Amino acid sequence: MIRNAMFYLNQNKPSVFDTVRVCAELCRERGIEPIFFEANREELIEKLGDEAETARYLPEPEAGTVDMLFVFGGDGTVRTVASAVSGTGKIRTKSGAEYFLKSGAPSESYVCEAEGLKELSETGIFRTPKVLSVGTDHLLTEYVPNSAGGNDFFEDFGRRLARLHRRRTAYFGFRRNNYIGLNPQINLPHGAERSNWTAFYLNKRLRYQYELAERNGYATTGLRRNFARLESKIADILQGCEEPPCLLHGDLWAGNFLCDAVSDEVVLIDPAVYYGHREADLAMTRLFGGFPP
Repeated sequence: MIRNAMFYLNQNKPSVFDTVRVCAELCRERGIEPIFFEANREELIEKLGDEAETARYLPEPEAGTVDMLFVFGGDGTVRTVASAVSGTGKIRTKSGAEYFLKSGAPSESYVCEAEGLKELSETGIFRTPKVLSVGTDHLLTEYVPNSAGGNDFFEDFGRRLARLHRRRTAYFGFRRNNYIGLNPQINLPHGAERSNWTAFYLNKRLRYQYELAERNGYATTGLRRNFARLESKIADILQGCEEPPCLLHGDLWAGNFLCDAVSDEVVLIDPAVYYGHREADLAMTRLFGGFPP
């Protein structure tokens, strides 16, 4: 049973507050308590008034306290990032040591995530949370306190990302399939997909998502028509963009990195790694409101 939902505002554009108001009302109608981040308190009270002033605020979500976590992007989008119903969040031992735990029903996703963190960490370019324990029902890592970052944070981030994209391999894809969010990500290439980014991107990314929409009843007549048009034109659209496969984070939106509050160092989390075209990572940075300016 979901008792509450914590709201995180990734941007402070007017459209965000409109979306928050609607979602909070829907939660209350269903007996779900909206909880807000302490860091957003002043803006929420200014924009939403009494309903925000009397709401509950927490400095951060904690396992056992918050059941769901929503991120509101600057373009009005909402993403479910974590579900503490499955035991996701910071935990603190009696000795005061802090860790971050993801746990839930048996799934390969925990092992895949740990493998992705290792793939990124071993480059020596980006730090990732140290994995302390992983199994088919959990992933336990060090806890990294987050902060806004200093003036040079994003310049350093960009330079590191450019270096990461110089880590190359002989084929597109990855040695195993993994996950992007809750959905499987198909990485094992076949035939021309190994050396042809257009073929890999069409079949393993676009077509897979289209077929997922078909299976779940979301494929409209317009989507079917437009996807058929894209199939016939994608080779021309991507002509001239050929580059060798490079290491990608794979899900590099604004909720999947941290700034270590102690060292001001960028820390990558929640990867969906594979070797692909570097612009796929750059495109991901535009999702859900984009990175902060």
